[in-house]
Amino acid sequence: MGIDRGSEVVTPIVARSEALTLLLRMADAMRSASSGNVVVVSGEAGMGKTRLIDDFIGSEAARQPLARAACEQLNNPRPLGPWLDLAEVLGKSHGRAIAQATESIDPIGRVGQAILQLPRGTIIVLEDVHHADPGTLDVLRYVLRRLNAAPLLIVCSYRPEEVDLDHPLVSLLGALPAELSIRFEIPPLTFTEVADLCEKASLPPDPIYRLSDGNPQFVNELLRKGFRDGDRLPEMFKNLAATRLQRLNEAERTWIELLAFVPPPHGPDLPVWLSQNFDLDPRLIPASGALLANSAGGAFKREVMRLAVLELIPQFTQAAVRQRLLEPLKAAGERVCPAESWFRLAHEAGDDLAAAQGAIAAARAAEARGNLSDCVGHLAAALPHALAADAELHAQIAELWVCRSAVAGGLTDAMIGQVAKNVSHWNGLGDLHAAGTAQLLLARLLTYRGESGAAATCVSEAIRLLEMKGPNAELAAAHGLAADLAGERAEAELARAHLERALAVLADASGTAVRLEVELIEAVLAASQDEIGTVWSKLERCYAQASAHSLHELAARVQSAGCRIAFSIMDLDRASDWLGRPNPLLSGDTMNCWRTLLLGQRALIVVHTGQLDEASRLSDRALEGIGAPPAFAFPAILAQAMAAVRKGEPEAHKAISECVELAQRMGSKRRLAEALLGEIEYLALNGHRDKASELAKTCGQLAVESADPYNSNLAALWMFRLGHTPQDLGAALHGAVSEEFAGEGGAAAAVWLGGGYRFNASLARLYTVGTAAEAEFLEALQELQAMGALAGIALAGSLAAERGIRLPAQGRKRGPYRAARSHPLGLTRREVDILRMMVDGESNREIAERLGRSLRTVEHHVSAILGKIGIESRVQAVLYAVANPEILD
Repeated sequence: MGIDRGSEVVTPIVARSEALTLLLRMADAMRSASSGNVVVVSGEAGMGKTRLIDDFIGSEAARQPLARAACEQLNNPRPLGPWLDLAEVLGKSHGRAIAQATESIDPIGRVGQAILQLPRGTIIVLEDVHHADPGTLDVLRYVLRRLNAAPLLIVCSYRPEEVDLDHPLVSLLGALPAELSIRFEIPPLTFTEVADLCEKASLPPDPIYRLSDGNPQFVNELLRKGFRDGDRLPEMFKNLAATRLQRLNEAERTWIELLAFVPPPHGPDLPVWLSQNFDLDPRLIPASGALLANSAGGAFKREVMRLAVLELIPQFTQAAVRQRLLEPLKAAGERVCPAESWFRLAHEAGDDLAAAQGAIAAARAAEARGNLSDCVGHLAAALPHALAADAELHAQIAELWVCRSAVAGGLTDAMIGQVAKNVSHWNGLGDLHAAGTAQLLLARLLTYRGESGAAATCVSEAIRLLEMKGPNAELAAAHGLAADLAGERAEAELARAHLERALAVLADASGTAVRLEVELIEAVLAASQDEIGTVWSKLERCYAQASAHSLHELAARVQSAGCRIAFSIMDLDRASDWLGRPNPLLSGDTMNCWRTLLLGQRALIVVHTGQLDEASRLSDRALEGIGAPPAFAFPAILAQAMAAVRKGEPEAHKAISECVELAQRMGSKRRLAEALLGEIEYLALNGHRDKASELAKTCGQLAVESADPYNSNLAALWMFRLGHTPQDLGAALHGAVSEEFAGEGGAAAAVWLGGGYRFNASLARLYTVGTAAEAEFLEALQELQAMGALAGIALAGSLAAERGIRLPAQGRKRGPYRAARSHPLGLTRREVDILRMMVDGESNREIAERLGRSLRTVEHHVSAILGKIGIESRVQAVLYAVANPEILD
């Protein structure tokens, strides 16, 4: 669903504040309009339609002639009742005309004409038109067809779940005048919005969001009752379920009650299976309404309503039905009862052994669809069952729970303690393979925490234990992790030895995930040894295979590696491409450590493209609401610090120094070189040249050892800028660096800009020498001002004083910046053109082709537009432009 202007979808579901803004602007426009508008607001019960209309009517901007009525669900509805209610509030003359028209020979036409004669700008609000009697809908249809000559604003609301294909409202909505109508659906709250509300109430968000699915009314009730997992549902939900069941006939109620016993997700063949086993007619499943999403799979719209229906059923009946369902549903297969559904059924039935046995399959299924929250939730729910049923199964579930919890919500000491306990448990049982597997998990967790030394010790012990069983997938994975750790320490020979051992083990062992993991490590090591020609094909294969096998964490690792390798060879377009690839772990509202990692890498790219405020926003978003361990959080922390350095923020030095300390603790020479480059930049921008020079020497050596071309080039470039002879790079000179070494700052800037490195381009211009120095200098100053790079501007001031360059008055800009200053939002002429094309529905790629510019350039312009308007998405930008057409002039 979305906002429609006639048949053309302009934007998807909008937020409530945007909907209110749109209504208020339309009401204001009616005061001088020659034709009317109709706004149709839809949303299921509890979504906030009435609240939106209350806010609209209560606003100062809506203080004009207004009448409001609701269509009620009555056993004997009054013909034209809502129009009679409107007559009572429209004043004597207009109200009398409408009332008299209802009693005429032609009530539809007469009432419609009376409505059309209302004063210019009058607002008519009709709520719940799905309950309207036929006469009321006929009058509404009559009025809407004549709105082009009547400057009225008509606002209607309805519930989609109450409108099936045979409902008369369907044809009315289909006949709305395209040029005069706007339709939008009130969306549910996002997980982030629910989490914000839960934080204020000191309640965990996951159970409240899972039960309510973002329905505002349900969320508020659960918050009001302080609901936590395991609590009984508030009485409101049982009362609501009972009310909705009363509207159904006996056969429909039987279906609803039976379907409530089977937790989601349902298999497509479940209704048929239930009909065969319980002698029911599947055609009698309610096709629409407030309880089920649809009749095909029998799934409930909201989990809270499924549980509420269950609570209306006596406990002894519940126990008997669950016992009857449990084993047959397990045998029925995935198309009837998927693994997650069966586990939840066993959990709700209190069957310890069944729940413990089904937990790992359910967790894998949730992980395969990219939902780490559900994956962790299944495992956490299974732990008490497993503890009561099977100690060894409990240890296996606990290990998987720790592993997935670490990337879903962050790593704690208790998690590491649990795995260490499991190592002792398996050793005590003499199960050395299980002990080695647990030791390998412990090494991974320590790697996540940035404790590379302890991780290396653990992985060595894991290899010792796993080798006792001969070639196996876990042994290959352990050698792969050892190779990865050695690579981060720049121990190339040791890394290669472990990689070769992993490949040899895989020749005699199976395991798709481990094989792909080792191939990924092979590609990363090839990149570090300057074998870049073979890297991309290996990464493409790893990503494709991981995605095809629903190995979403591994796919995210490939994406991160691809981005990092592209970044190291200064290819921001390719780096962005890797981050933008589809992955269920990276979509939705719920944060996890992989989203933190890839958002942080995105923020680093944005730092280099000169969008410093956007970089700060992205890095803040990557780090909020989750305690991501250092291995995942480092790029966001570095981007945060780099943006602060370039913007000249007071805490910049503290931020970059903490980043350096974190990289040192992690034991990664590559990460340390990245952080040191940030500190060098801070020192150079703030006039500490001697310290910057000394640090550049250290950084250059680290960059050479870690075989990172970007770090090597930048360290050498800072040495050159600070008046020293650069040391051997250990890598090829980048074109921009070569040009700057030759004194061609303008040419260097052009190369940097061609790759998207806007800030680097400005610095290249600042350090230009020769006859073109002053012109390049002033161009750099304009760019730095446009970026908000206050530290760069300060450096320009000090360099100008040294060279005798006269700077323009503060804030004076030339060229396109003059146009930006005259625009109310500071948009340049090019940005206004692109915004118009966005409103016309063109994609970034289509805009790039139309303008003859690169896709990357258009993406920069779009990001700049979003930042200047103060919003986060193209959708919001289009909606804002539609509501504020003056910004397109």
